[in-house]
Amino acid sequence: MANFLRLQRLPVEIKISLRKNEITEAHARMLLRIDNEDDQITLWKRIINENITVKNLQEITKGSVKKPRAKKMKLGEIYDPYIQSVEDNLRNFFGTKVSVKRKSKYSGEIIIEYFSNDDLERIMDKCDE
Repeated sequence: MANFLRLQRLPVEIKISLRKNEITEAHARMLLRIDNEDDQITLWKRIINENITVKNLQEITKGSVKKPRAKKMKLGEIYDPYIQSVEDNLRNFFGTKVSVKRKSKYSGEIIIEYFSNDDLERIMDKCDE
């Protein structure tokens, strides 16, 4: 199902070609490696005209593979046992999801989630205790 949904991002003419069995699903997935739609269409035409195999296509598109971006670590994302303990204590006290995020070495924010007006009232009642 996921592959089917990914293939929907291809240009219309390539999807039609896939339905007509002019190219295989493997060819189509290889074309998804390319960001630019015009380049996808150009390569698709080559696949049909030159009978390019999936293995050869893999070599051709090797340089076009989208590399995942390295996620920049934020100060609040570093595992801190103290912050984890604070989150756990607040979660137990309020009975809902609580996140503690550091913004700097000395400041941050506490996020207390609620899922209905009644839930919000219950949390507010806990603050009055």
